[in-house]
Order: sequence, then structure tokens, then C-alpha cells
Amino acid sequence: MKQTLFILLFSFFLIQCNNSANFDAKKLNIQGLQYLQKGEEYLAIYSFKSALKIGKHDKPEETNFWRNLGIAYKQRYYRDTVIYFHDSDSAKNSFLTAANLNDKNSFQYQINMADAYLVENKINTAILYLENAWRIDKNNISVNNVLGLIYLGENGMSYFNPSKALEHNLKAYKLSPNRLSKYVVAKNYFYLKNYLTAETL
Repeated sequence: MKQTLFILLFSFFLIQCNNSANFDAKKLNIQGLQYLQKGEEYLAIYSFKSALKIGKHDKPEETNFWRNLGIAYKQRYYRDTVIYFHDSDSAKNSFLTAANLNDKNSFQYQINMADAYLVENKINTAILYLENAWRIDKNNISVNNVLGLIYLGENGMSYFNPSKALEHNLKAYKLSPNRLSKYVVAKNYFYLKNYLTAETL
């Protein structure tokens, strides 16, 4: 009887410890996102890495932590490619880890593979994954934003296709109507020589 009671109490203790660790991991992830918004990538990276080290995470949560870590590395790399040139590999590996936690037909696999190739500037391959992600979730603002900008020539004029860009940029504007998304749509219409619509936005 005492042995059974001890096992039950010990199991309860382990569950409580794991729940506490998971709560701390979520707090660290939120903290990392806040640092990321402030442009403090070093602290964001530390927070996301710390979140991954504690607790037991389900697949969506672990995917989210790895993806956020990749975004932090990518953001720091883009800010200064000379000083943080190693962050390109770190970002790519974080995105690949996030992708491989998921089924290959899933949105999370496609979007993280796209980001891994974008970091390497392999735009053609990234587009394939982005288009796959878009077909799975056409209302995802991030996918629409990235595809819309690629087709406006942000990654080179060889990808310039304003007609194709318009669908994505209009969707992004509808999902998040703000000054930036409005500007991108106006720019898109300008490239299509629809000057009246561009001016009246």
C-alpha cells in the first residue's frame, strides 16, 4: 500500500515538474518573440534555444520553437551578413529541423522547407515549396506576403510577374489591411499599368 502510494505521489510530482517546465518554455518562447520585435536577435535566439531545452513538447510546439529560432537567425543574418555569416547555416538548419518534425504533405513542412531555401537564396526551389504551402492554406498571410514580393521582383527580376503577384498581395492586404500592405498593392497595380487603381488606393 505504501509502495503504491509512493509511486502515485512520485508520478504526480513528475507530471507537475513537466507541466511547470512546459509553462516556462512557453514563457521563453513569448519572450523570444518580444525580443525579435525589438530587433534584439541575440536575446531572442537565447530564449528560443532555452525553450527547446526544457520540458517535453508536442510536435506543433516544438515545430514552432524551431521555426522561431530560424527566423531569429535569419533576421540577424539579413541585418549584417558580414558579421553574422554563420547565421545563414544556423537558420537553414533550424528551418530544416522544424520541417522534418512534420509530415511532408503538411503546411509546416512546406513553409519551413521554403524558408530553408530562401536563406540559401535558392529562389526557384523555395517558390515550389511556397506554392505547395499556399495550396494547403491560401489564407496564410506570411505565404501570400512572400510570394507577392517574390513575384514583384524583390528577389530578382527573373521572377517578376505582377499579374501573379496581384492575387497574393490582394489577399495579404485583405488579411491585414495596413499601410505597408496597401503600398505593396498600389505598387503592384502600378506595375500592371493600372495607374487609376494605384492612385485611388
